[in-house]
Amino acid sequence: MENPLRSPATSLPTEPRRRSRLLLRVRQVLLGLVVAAGALGAVLLSLPAPRPVTRAPAPAPDAAPGAAAPTAVGAGAPASLPGLAALIAERERHLRAQPRDARAWAMLGAAYVEQGRRTADAANCPKAEDALRTSLRLRPEGNAQAREGLAALGEPPVAEAPGDVTGRRRR
Repeated sequence: MENPLRSPATSLPTEPRRRSRLLLRVRQVLLGLVVAAGALGAVLLSLPAPRPVTRAPAPAPDAAPGAAAPTAVGAGAPASLPGLAALIAERERHLRAQPRDARAWAMLGAAYVEQGRRTADAANCPKAEDALRTSLRLRPEGNAQAREGLAALGEPPVAEAPGDVTGRRRR
């Protein structure tokens, strides 16, 4: 005789039990995933917001080879050596036509400082100092770029007003 508990007719009541256990297990897994996602979201929301990175604007892709150098030199960022050479040549051409442009003199001096730093060529230092001092002579007040260039050379600043102490002896 056959065992009535193992007959196909009695296996039907055990099938809903398996199904209910499976559904219970699926619900538990889904609930665990929802709780984990909520915890991860809370952690991510508690982190500080990322700070935006400020960079000098990039030149247009079709710009001349030295187009990035003025932005880089003005922002204190390194420029490529060919870009510096192009900037120096362009500023020298400009200053031959407009020798009283204090900003151009300051940019030229800063470019000489950067080129001297990048190439370790001390011949750029006198050129940089002359250009920066010319800029300060033309515009003695509010000329931060020229003052920063002289500071990079290790030179004391020029007095802005009579009576300023510059560290140099007056002759």
